[in-house]
Amino acid sequence: MGAQDFTGPVNAASGGALSAHGLYQRVAGVLGAPAPTRRVTEQAAPGVLSPFDFAEPMVLDTGRAAGLGYRFSHSDEWLDDVIRQHDLAFV
Repeated sequence: MGAQDFTGPVNAASGGALSAHGLYQRVAGVLGAPAPTRRVTEQAAPGVLSPFDFAEPMVLDTGRAAGLGYRFSHSDEWLDDVIRQHDLAFV
């Protein structure tokens, strides 16, 4: 990108955004572990339940990068391998 002729920020991120709950479920599934969850029935202050409990989705917009011709992988292509590698680092 350093040799390109545009200026300004460009977001880079794989496609396939996951919520904190979705990631938790994904990790549990890959590791064959239980993923206990509980339904929250009352409103909680931001940050009480998780540092990722934002009121709105927080996903990088990679539209500008795509418009410049950049293509990114999808998280489904590499996430399971990363989970397994991280797990092995703590065995």
